[in-house]
Amino acid sequence: MPTWMKDYFSWHREQRKLIRADNWDKFKYIVMVCSSQSEKCGGIVDRLRPIPFIVRVAAETKRILLIKWERPATLESFLMPPHGGVYWQTPKWMVPHIESTNVGTAKSVKKLVEIAAGKEKIVKSQVQAHDYGSKYYNNQALEYGDEVPDAFRRDYRDCWYSMFTPVPEIARKVEGELERLKLVPGGFSFAHVRASYGIEGQARDPALVKNWTQNSLNCASNLQPGGPYFFASDSMYSKQVAIEYGQEKNVPVVTRLDDKDALYLDLDGEIRDRSEYFPIVVDLYLMSMAKCYTYNMGGYAEFANLISGSDFTCNVRHWTAGVDPNSANKNGCQWMQPTKSKQSSTSASAAKLTYPLFLAPTTTVT
Repeated sequence: MPTWMKDYFSWHREQRKLIRADNWDKFKYIVMVCSSQSEKCGGIVDRLRPIPFIVRVAAETKRILLIKWERPATLESFLMPPHGGVYWQTPKWMVPHIESTNVGTAKSVKKLVEIAAGKEKIVKSQVQAHDYGSKYYNNQALEYGDEVPDAFRRDYRDCWYSMFTPVPEIARKVEGELERLKLVPGGFSFAHVRASYGIEGQARDPALVKNWTQNSLNCASNLQPGGPYFFASDSMYSKQVAIEYGQEKNVPVVTRLDDKDALYLDLDGEIRDRSEYFPIVVDLYLMSMAKCYTYNMGGYAEFANLISGSDFTCNVRHWTAGVDPNSANKNGCQWMQPTKSKQSSTSASAAKLTYPLFLAPTTTVT
């Protein structure tokens, strides 16, 4: 973790202990928001992947970073501040002040940097940027003498785990799935197929989904011959194809089978129990424990890899690996059979899990 980030987190901790309902206006804030009235907040990637960038802006402008979600549930329904980490929860007494602020919500990198540099007490952020603020973050790092070209990527894991830990229900699910699926962190790769990207609510051609699914595993076999492979998708059909393909190739392909396709945080108008969105976070953490990965559309798989902090080069974007995304009859990656030595080394690499895997959450400033 860079020194400036450590210093900001320490400063944040001390400031958080000081603010009260009767003195809140003596401080300045950046609040990451998703209100029930917001037209669009984005999925979990859109909302949380910019975290290092927003931390950087908060540090540069001496603002206390807070997070306040209302849709489809509070962020605390899924993630909490870890014990000893950054306490970003918004006090209830502060909500009216956030809602009444006259400054509009910053939705771009440029706008957030501009408004945060001003005198406004509360700056609301809902940044949606194709680079998630990484260009700004990296440019600032270089300007201050950090010679690493992609500091955003390098710093991501430390930033994430300083700010977030899964709620106990999700932590138990992740640990239980690792046991059930016989996966060991760092000992498997994952393949991800986003089947409904861009056509949410409609059906994708099954032949195309099958092609993508099999090719995603072909590409995974090039990265880690013999597996094991964790398969994640928003399509139940894709998961079923993956299981059958693993059986055909005689390699371990495991997945989390549900009775319906995955939900998205921002594309569902129904009022649901928060637990129905748990799979989004469970799969994210499982994927973050892989050493290599294959992916096609969306930023979910890359987001998991950022959280992992593992080898950023061990991946294949499988829908561009020789496969026309609009065609279901072209071959991409070729299946790679493992050598006997690789088979034995893969099984021998498994180590016993040490629990708990995650820091305990906290509900107070520590």
